Amino acid sequence: MVSATSTTRTFDIICRRVSPTHIAPSSVTPAGARESLTARRRRALLTVFANSTTGHLQFARPSGNAREPLAKYTFHTADGRLASDFAPRLGSHHHLPIRLKFVNAETEAINDEYRVKVEVAEHVNYDIIGKPNKSSLTHLSIHWGLHREWLDEWLCLPDLPRGHEFDDVDSSRPAMRTSLATRPGDEIFFRGGFPMRSAQAKFEIPAYFAPLELDFVLVRKDPVTNIESIDGPRTNNTRHASTFALPLGMAAGVPAPLGASRLSPERMGPGWVNFALHSATATKVTLILQWTNCGEAPETLELALNPTTHRTGDIWHVALPFGMQESVLPVPVQGYFTDKYPMQTTTTTAVLYGYKCDGDTTQDGWRFHPAQVMFDPRASLLVPPLGPFPDPNTIVPRYMGSLTDVLNDGAFQLAKYRAQDFVVTTAHVRQIPAQEVIYELSVSDFTAHTSAYLPPGQAGTFAGVLSKVDYIVSTGVTTVLLQSVFTPGNMHIGVSSEGAPISFFAPNPAYAKSGGSLAVHELREMVRGLHSHGIEVLMHTVLTYMGEGTDMDPNSASLRGIDPVSYYKVGYSGVLEANECALGAAVLDSKSTATQGLILDALRHWRTAFGIDGFILHSSCDCGDSACQASLHPVVLESIALDPVLGGVGKGASVRVFLGPGRNPTLSPHHFGGFGEVNASYGDGIAQFFERIPGSVGAFMSCICGSANHFRKSRCTSQGHVLNTLTISPKDMSLADLVSELGTRTKLEPRLSGVVLRSMLVCLFVSDGIPMISSGDEYGHSSFGQVSSLSSSLETEPTVFRWDATAKYSEGACMRSFIAALCAFRHRRADLFSAGGNNVSWSGLDGATPNAWNDPLAPSVAMCRRTASTLSRQLRTTTQDVVVIFNGSAELVPAVVGHPPPGFVWVRVIDTSLVFPSDCALTSVTLAGPRGTYLVAPHTVLVLEMAPSPLEHVNPTADLAYVDR
Repeated sequence: MVSATSTTRTFDIICRRVSPTHIAPSSVTPAGARESLTARRRRALLTVFANSTTGHLQFARPSGNAREPLAKYTFHTADGRLASDFAPRLGSHHHLPIRLKFVNAETEAINDEYRVKVEVAEHVNYDIIGKPNKSSLTHLSIHWGLHREWLDEWLCLPDLPRGHEFDDVDSSRPAMRTSLATRPGDEIFFRGGFPMRSAQAKFEIPAYFAPLELDFVLVRKDPVTNIESIDGPRTNNTRHASTFALPLGMAAGVPAPLGASRLSPERMGPGWVNFALHSATATKVTLILQWTNCGEAPETLELALNPTTHRTGDIWHVALPFGMQESVLPVPVQGYFTDKYPMQTTTTTAVLYGYKCDGDTTQDGWRFHPAQVMFDPRASLLVPPLGPFPDPNTIVPRYMGSLTDVLNDGAFQLAKYRAQDFVVTTAHVRQIPAQEVIYELSVSDFTAHTSAYLPPGQAGTFAGVLSKVDYIVSTGVTTVLLQSVFTPGNMHIGVSSEGAPISFFAPNPAYAKSGGSLAVHELREMVRGLHSHGIEVLMHTVLTYMGEGTDMDPNSASLRGIDPVSYYKVGYSGVLEANECALGAAVLDSKSTATQGLILDALRHWRTAFGIDGFILHSSCDCGDSACQASLHPVVLESIALDPVLGGVGKGASVRVFLGPGRNPTLSPHHFGGFGEVNASYGDGIAQFFERIPGSVGAFMSCICGSANHFRKSRCTSQGHVLNTLTISPKDMSLADLVSELGTRTKLEPRLSGVVLRSMLVCLFVSDGIPMISSGDEYGHSSFGQVSSLSSSLETEPTVFRWDATAKYSEGACMRSFIAALCAFRHRRADLFSAGGNNVSWSGLDGATPNAWNDPLAPSVAMCRRTASTLSRQLRTTTQDVVVIFNGSAELVPAVVGHPPPGFVWVRVIDTSLVFPSDCALTSVTLAGPRGTYLVAPHTVLVLEMAPSPLEHVNPTADLAYVDR
């Protein structure tokens, strides 16, 4: 133990271990330098009351005042049962219980210093004759130090106040010693009706040290034996905290919500940002912040979190001020403040954050890497680090979380619209299921080709999709389905793990035209742009595995290096279960409450932060492997259905959820809510019909009626719970490839490939359920070679959308008009597809005999009549029915439709045997013969609609209504 006059040299030695950017100046630093550092530190603190007896913290959020100068803390002591962390360092051989119950601490920011007051109080007991027990507060002192980057390495003040001593018994953790002064005569006072004694100490800490933390323990020295007894906070056995902690220049924070969020009462303006991280197995957590001004080297700040104050249960949390004078965090560029807080000119390009975690290697902590920076699993924006870290041992990660969207809190996203004085109408009409048509696209492929003619850097981005919104509208679709936009993993050089994301919250930075820093803003801008044109946005989501590698080939980026046991599925051998169907992916444990919370928060985030209208939830990996364990637990689906933010999944809900194809849970989720499903068997049923496979007619009819054998009652097509698609993307082949393979097997003439393709599209649009097409279907895009009759001169492109194939007067433009006509028919006659298949009647081509559903020898021909109203049928009134004739055979067949009643005519809506524009032009036709016959060409589909006869209509000469190709 030495006096305060000899501490300066020791402090300078300690400071050499820490980066010069982070340490406070030594005693020889000029006053001007201290003032400049003071201007960069925030001295306001959050009011926190810590109760370590229950393991919970009670928090008081900051008021409207941006400066909170006073913070109060209340701890319960361990009554001398402190962990062995400090025993050898203080030279104690055994510990005596000192019966201390409460430690009350206050920190107050006044001018350029923090005034700290520590009061220790004990209950007073009385013996049988009314005499109080002897006080244990005498010879009591606090053993304390300051820390920032390293929880186990303390810093000492260069100039100790009078009455303080420097303690260097333990050279690895030098500290300061301050005696506690008792009240005169051990005065007994009453607090809350209980008699108590107290002792206290007061001292000051310069403000330029902030942000950091003051750690201390209580020490009582026996005046006779000189044995020191120590006492610390009362904590759970699972925690490794052994010191009290007082934040200076920061606050304890709150445990909810997880991730980074604002604590300020205003939605905009300077305030506090809270960091909360779930890690049940980590024993040490360090928050890392990095920012830079334009053209300057990045600054880095590390804050080691003391679990006494910064841990509640399994949640680690801390709060820091930003955007205010003397605050530690700046506001990134393009920040917008209200009139109360005028616009601040700042050159800070970004503020990034991440975590370092460490744990006990004997308790599944061997997966932690204390030198590796992990990004927050709930970070809404991921960008590469701004530069290397001061500590050479710190590994530079691929991504860190960005606070740009959090600190600006919504104003950042709207800045461009405000600058252009452009109002986006986000309110749009929800399409009824019978009117909806879904257009699936990949953000990266949709505008990646040079034929898109976009400005530099805009190809394959959210902005590129938004620039093509007029084209999407011209197709007639009502909804856009985005393939997964999650940030993907990168397991090996040049190899990406397709479908294996590393974040459920952050959009892919590669989809931003500005290098990733504006990905959140551009995605939100794209969604709002689509909404303003009346188009809804759905999204594919893969929530069953993560692309962070396996235990055999680790590639930790977030969850695996933060809390792997809580989130991932651990096998019997103690290793993480790998997903054999996705390269470098480990299976998430959907039974874990931590994983369930992550999934629910992710869906809420995409709904509230971006306005996504619904999701296709891939509850399994869709690989068909019965041994694959990547699937969602039914409890997750139940939680989604009952979640109030998601609006209660189902009819009329604010969010729609479809279960993707694959092994869905055996416990039907439809008891929880109206989940939809992707009809995975639909494409096979239609293709087998045109392939003329024996016995396929029954399955084909079922598909046209909405697969009622699979989807019944509340799950039927009339409720919008069935999504039909001819191909399952992104893993399945394109529609053109499907037709090409079908033609190869059936020896179809190449010139008929386009006819079959259009016929299959007509089947999709006249079926009960929501039709979904993929981008490129409108011009016959192929991953292996173009369909001969469509864009045969184009070079093969594996995935990218070819805009030159849709040029004016091209066959692709004709196909787009054909699809637009189908969409218009679907929208105009929604009444035909709102009965769940109950308004459909089937017959043979003679119009009288029933169709042979399951006859293996039955030809691939069928005719169905859709009645506009079942009530009209009962009343025997004429309705505007629709007759659809399917000819999957290779023969020309006559179909007896029947003549219309007086005052009505048959209008040909679609005939795929004709060429454009006759194939989709509304034309009245007169059927041949006394029975009303129409010749249907091979491999084609005919749609006839009964309509009132116009006054000027003159029946043409009865002739065979067939136009030769």
